[in-house]
Amino acid sequence: MIDDLFQTLGEVLSRTGVTEPVDRRKLRVEKYDDVLYADGLDYALIGHTMTGSGVPRGAIIAVYDYWRCVEWFAHTGPMTRVAAVEYVDFNVTGAFVGPQTPIFIETFDADWEEE
Repeated sequence: MIDDLFQTLGEVLSRTGVTEPVDRRKLRVEKYDDVLYADGLDYALIGHTMTGSGVPRGAIIAVYDYWRCVEWFAHTGPMTRVAAVEYVDFNVTGAFVGPQTPIFIETFDADWEEE
């Protein structure tokens, strides 16, 4: 069952060491001025990466945790977790907003083992 895959938002955030959202206003570093961020998903922002090739070369791209995005929508919106997965897949990760489109990654649990 898909509900078995989820934990509460607090458990997900504490497992990853994040207890508060990233305050982008504190990132007052010039190199972050042109970064495209996903609106409302500060809790899921886990960092930035830099493109090594392509256009524009050296662009800084926001990186989000996919499962934190799903949990955010499941806990803040009137939708089930299954609906949150569908919403994130279509409306968030499926949106292309140019060469600096944010990246969404699925992280593995530290206790994950292949069976």
